[in-house]
Amino acid sequence: MILETAVNEIRSLLQIDRCYFLSYLPHPSQPSLTISYEARNPNLASMLGSIPLQKSTFLTQKLLSQ
Repeated sequence: MILETAVNEIRSLLQIDRCYFLSYLPHPSQPSLTISYEARNPNLASMLGSIPLQKSTFLTQKLLSQ
């Protein structure tokens, strides 16, 4: 509930089309990225679920370097 509220409030405050809560699970054999909460313009398709790491190389590199 807290994350859902935060994502909605950030989207509203910044007046953007989408806002996500993204989690990274660094499992040694299969790391993964997952969008677990989103606030979006109703005209946009949902992005909830897992994101293949191959499709998000920039974000993956940023997460791994932190």
